[in-house]
Amino acid sequence: MNSQIPRTPKIDRVSVGDYYVYTTELDYIKNLDPKELYDELWSDELFGQFKDENGNVEHQGPGVHITLKSDNLPHFAKDGYWFGLTFARSLQAIKGKTLQLRNSSIWIIAAQGDDHKPYWHTHRRNIHDPDLGSDAENVDSTYSFSFYLNTPECGSPFTDLLFAHKEDIYSMPISQGSLCFFDGDLFHKPQLVPKAFGWRYCVAVDLLFVE
Repeated sequence: MNSQIPRTPKIDRVSVGDYYVYTTELDYIKNLDPKELYDELWSDELFGQFKDENGNVEHQGPGVHITLKSDNLPHFAKDGYWFGLTFARSLQAIKGKTLQLRNSSIWIIAAQGDDHKPYWHTHRRNIHDPDLGSDAENVDSTYSFSFYLNTPECGSPFTDLLFAHKEDIYSMPISQGSLCFFDGDLFHKPQLVPKAFGWRYCVAVDLLFVE
């Protein structure tokens, strides 16, 4: 009997303490040519702008970041962003909460080796509430998600994304096209990709909904 591809896309859910982490895959990104995508990411319009005249990358802390706008996303960021936003609104609807988005932050991150050593963090106070004025502190993101643009050659566990709450730790292997979605206040940490294996590229998004 011939196997058939499921008509409904697969979305997995894993419990981490009191939270759930949702994962799926984006076919558009999975099918992109890695060499062409690399050249695009390091063009003058994207990460190339952070290189000096000798080709050295200017560091920005734990990663090199480019901020994006939802109305002008590069082709490789569109499917992931709109899936994440739609999925977030679906969860809001299940909980009987508003679907109105207050603000979003979108950025591309490139990281590698000891130059960009990862650490445990949440996305608390990571997104601005435009209704609170310019002098207000940032507020917690409602949801966060990230999707990955490449598969570093070192593979799992060096490429995994870790989540932790209470005594639970979940290690998610990532590859080109992987997407993970989680609450904005869930602790997480990407593993360290050794510098010899190049860069890890992902698009990260924070969403803030009206309370």
